[in-house]
Amino acid sequence: MKKINKKTIFIILILVIILLIILILLKNKNRNVNYIKNNNIYYNNKKINNSYISNKVLISKNSKKLLYSDYKGLYLYNKKNKKIANQVLNYSFIYNDVLYTDINSNLYIYTNKRVLISKKIDSILYKTKNYIIYMKNNKIYSYNISKNKNNYITKNKKYDISKDKKNILLQDKDLKIYNLEKNKIVKEEKAINNYYCINDSCTEFYYIKENNIYSTNNKKIKEEISTLEYFDSNI
Repeated sequence: MKKINKKTIFIILILVIILLIILILLKNKNRNVNYIKNNNIYYNNKKINNSYISNKVLISKNSKKLLYSDYKGLYLYNKKNKKIANQVLNYSFIYNDVLYTDINSNLYIYTNKRVLISKKIDSILYKTKNYIIYMKNNKIYSYNISKNKNNYITKNKKYDISKDKKNILLQDKDLKIYNLEKNKIVKEEKAINNYYCINDSCTEFYYIKENNIYSTNNKKIKEEISTLEYFDSNI
């Protein structure tokens, strides 16, 4: 009988180890399957509710929490179910915290307890890790999560957010750069037609004014531009 050489044995051992690793990964993956069946939620293959749920089931940033609603209220699952609100209009995670509006359009954030942000809002405009921007009575406000503080920004205007999510760009006839952390306008350019951000914070930009192109240091780049179509806001 021909003997198996050491090289062949080594290759077989490597293949066996790879196979075992694959089997372990598949087993762990199957443990973490979260799904809905017959209107019940299963998390890590464990049934966590017994009521008719909405179609919206969310998972937190750290993948440890589930958020869902039924006709009775809003529920947060973190090892066990907890009802955190009665009937709600909408809800979402903001990283691992819960953000929701109730049926009276009151805006709340929930971490370990419920905190009222503002009553009877119009809409949530956007959210970042540290701030929630919302509209109320046609005015724009920011809410600082860590400080539990609301700040008035402006009346309803055309707005956008910088790529780094640190500044709000407000435009009517003028362009104003509002910094969320400083809670104030940090840059303003009068009577511009359009702009194009150069950096992520949009504190540097090209803009068109009186059919001429300028940079943020007011340096004129090009005169008598006949069209503005090349300068759509790029945030």
